[in-house]
This record gives sequence, C-alpha cells and structure tokens, in this order.
Amino acid sequence: SVAPKILAAAAPKLTPCTLDLGGKSSAVWAWSMPVTFNTSAEKLLNLSYDRQLQVLLKRLLIQRMYNNGQLCNAPDYVLIVQGDLDQGETLQRFANMCQQVFDQWYTEIKGSDKTLSGRLINEEQFDQVTTMMDELDKGTLIKLSDGKLPDRAEKFYPPTLVLNPPPDSLVMTTENLAPILALIPVA
Repeated sequence: SVAPKILAAAAPKLTPCTLDLGGKSSAVWAWSMPVTFNTSAEKLLNLSYDRQLQVLLKRLLIQRMYNNGQLCNAPDYVLIVQGDLDQGETLQRFANMCQQVFDQWYTEIKGSDKTLSGRLINEEQFDQVTTMMDELDKGTLIKLSDGKLPDRAEKFYPPTLVLNPPPDSLVMTTENLAPILALIPVA
C-alpha cells in the first residue's frame, strides 16, 4: 500500500526510485561441489577445502546476520544438499560449522561479547519475529549468541538457526527481517 503512493509522488517529477518488493531469498549449499571464488579472491584458492568452506560460510552468515538480519537481499534460508549424509547429519554438520564460524567472526569484530549486534527497528518488528519463532518446535532452534535471550525492551533477538522448519511456517512464508536463518535439507 505504501509503494503505489511513493511511485505516484515520484512520477510527476520523473524522480528515479527503487522499491523493495520483499520476498524470500535463498542460498544453496552442496558439500560435494567444488569451491570457486571470483578473480578478486584467488588467493583463497590456496586454502584447504575446509578453510574455503569456512570463508564461504562466514560470508553467508555475515549477509544474514549483519544489522540484525535487516537486509532486504539477505538469504532467508539455505537449501543444503545432503550428499552422502542423512538429513540429521547434514543439518547438524552445517549447524556446527555455523556456530564455529559465528563464534570466530564475533570474536574478531566485537571481542568476546556476542550481545553487541544490532537491534530490530522497533517493538512491532520484535513482536513479528517472536510470533514467527513461537510457532516452531523449540528443539529445532539453535541460538548463536551464548544463550542471550530475546529482549523486547532492547529490541534484541539473538541470531538463530532453524533446522528444517515446516514449509507452511511463518519463517518460510513471510519476509524475514531478523537474524534468523532456516536450514533445509534436500536430496
């Protein structure tokens, strides 16, 4: 409802504008795919395969968790190709790598305090995120912030991984402007 008003105001003056259309963004993670980088990062090709995976995962997590997840083009979920592992092994391996990379990244940028990430824009956004997460099985949630709990007054929601959420859940059907990343195994 806001976008048409903005365009109507911009059109008579021929003012260029870009509107965020919302939606869901994804990333694909396949254990068996070779790691490749663009030409500006060729030096990374000399790293071990595991280290290359960590670099890629760090980039993915930064994209999702930066500014407390409030980036329009950040991936909302990762499709994880299972390869030779079963579903539980695949998700747990990826989640363990996320925790390790997240801990290292936060240590680098914030010292040892992982509670210093950004805040949600307002209490309404905090309530939307809380509603989205409350419908999920708590056993599928992995908080990446040393157990710091959601805090409405501070508008803080901890970076969280969601393991294999139902396709009809709010985390999978609504725009996610929070530090939440769903992990979905695919064959």
